[in-house]
Amino acid sequence: MSLFSTCIITASDENQAKVFRNLIERRRDKGLYPREIDFRVYADPPGGRVGSGGGSLWALDRWLTDLGSDSPAERRATLDSRSVLMIHAGGQSRRLPSYVPEGKLFAPVPAPSSSVLSPVVFDLELSLYLRYPWRAGELVIASGDVIVDFATESLVLPDAALCGFAAASSFEEGSLHGVYVFDPRTGSVTDFIQKAPPAELSARARIDVTSRARSSASKGSGSKAASPALVASARCMAAVRRPR
Repeated sequence: MSLFSTCIITASDENQAKVFRNLIERRRDKGLYPREIDFRVYADPPGGRVGSGGGSLWALDRWLTDLGSDSPAERRATLDSRSVLMIHAGGQSRRLPSYVPEGKLFAPVPAPSSSVLSPVVFDLELSLYLRYPWRAGELVIASGDVIVDFATESLVLPDAALCGFAAASSFEEGSLHGVYVFDPRTGSVTDFIQKAPPAELSARARIDVTSRARSSASKGSGSKAASPALVASARCMAAVRRPR
């Protein structure tokens, strides 16, 4: 089993972050999560939400600062030597607040378990990414409000800076999520459409082999794998894969 070294979880605010830290520690005490993994929880900036991209950069910056990696060279070395799973989990479960007040990541799920603690979404997310073929310096970003599963042993990842995970679906289903647009000649991604009408998907995102739109496997917040070359903004640094 290939372990990632760090799991970073984002929360909507510091109150939710504290709840997440307590829940994770409780489950670690019960032996549910590997002790080898360094779990970190970071709240979004106090000024409000900054989106998945901004939240990723913010959390990476907080993590690198906590590790004492301040200079660009130190940050590059840290990112090159670690494999990081980042899960965005700032949703507040507004549709079912009484069912999962802590947030969707810790929503109970009807899954087999021998633990005294009921299985939650986070348990299933971890079980998937513990099977993922991790590479040094890799950052995988996932959503904490869906349960995704795929045959990790069949993955053939290209040597690219950024890889998105997707699955074919109907135009109707794709209209509720994010959809990749492919060049029919080269197969490369040319665009990404968010919640477009079925007619637009039929015109722009049709896969000729299946006549189905290809949409995000995680239903709008797809998993993405990135590499260790640095992308810097004022105080934040993210990782992308270095070309070989």
